Parts: sequence; C-alpha cells; structure tokens
Amino acid sequence: VLPENNSDIAQVYYDIGSVYLSKSEHDKALEFYFKASAIVNEFLNKNNNYGALICSNIAIVLLHKAKYDEALKYFFKAVEIRKYILPDNHPEIAFIYNNIGAAFKSKGEYNKALEYLLKYLKMIEGVLPENHPEIAKAYDTIGSILGEKGEIDKALEYLFRSLEIIKKNLTRKSSWYSRNL
Repeated sequence: VLPENNSDIAQVYYDIGSVYLSKSEHDKALEFYFKASAIVNEFLNKNNNYGALICSNIAIVLLHKAKYDEALKYFFKAVEIRKYILPDNHPEIAFIYNNIGAAFKSKGEYNKALEYLLKYLKMIEGVLPENHPEIAKAYDTIGSILGEKGEIDKALEYLFRSLEIIKKNLTRKSSWYSRNL
C-alpha cells in the first residue's frame, strides 16, 4: 500500500477534481484539488509545474463560484511558481495572465483586467502564428472590455482585428468561436 503522500495519489486526486469540474460540481472539485495540493505542498517540491497547475485549477473553480478574490490569490500563486521554474515569457504564464484578466473583468475591475489581458496578448503574439484563433479571442475580449469602458474607437480597433483573424480561419473546423457560440 502506498503512503498518502505519494505523487501518484496526488495525480489521481487532481484527476478526480478535474472530472468534478467538468460536471460543474465545484465543491467536490475543490475538495479533491485541495487534497492534491496538500500532498504537493507538504511532501513534494511545491515549486513545480504540477503545483502551479493545481493552483490554476483551484482558481478556475473559485471563478465559477464567483469567489474572485480567492481565485486571484491562487492565480497569482500559480504565476509565482511558474516564474520560479519557467522563463517570464513562457506561454504557461501567459495563459494564467489571461485567467487573471478574466477574474478582474468578472469583478468589474476593467483597468486591471486590461493590464493582464494586454500582457497575455503580447506574450502569445510572440509565440503563436499571427492568425491563431487564440489571438483573435484575446483581441475580442480586450475589445469588449474597452467597449464596456466607453473607449469605443479603441474597442472597435481590437474587435476588427479579431474579426480579420476569424475570417482568415473560417475553414478551420475547431475554432474557439464555433465551439463557444
């Protein structure tokens, strides 16, 4: 019998949490993510990619539960861990910035949301092809926030950039937009 502090057990707890998240059973998801996190933090090197992944998923669940400040705490912890092991411009850090931007947007803190979403956009533009759907999604999100702030001309600039990329990718079967409409 393996001890409870085994990394394989942490992985299974994480996977169980992910299944509960996919079922929108947020409390159960958190229960198992916290179990995985406890093992990683107590018995393994907490400054590893796996620890950051667990923190990110805890934060995502907290976003679903509208606990934005708690979610931000876990997103920032995930960034801290990722920066410890990855270069500052790594795509994994970029994706957390996107989630931080989403959390601030949900709180109605549009300036903070834009700060992180613009960081995210800059980082993904450096690693993804210029017409990648993820870049279109970022332009769309930024444009929408700018519109909500009343910065209409800037909003339209970002939204038209998004539209241009989407039109170039219309032949793709698995675009973000077709999956999320």
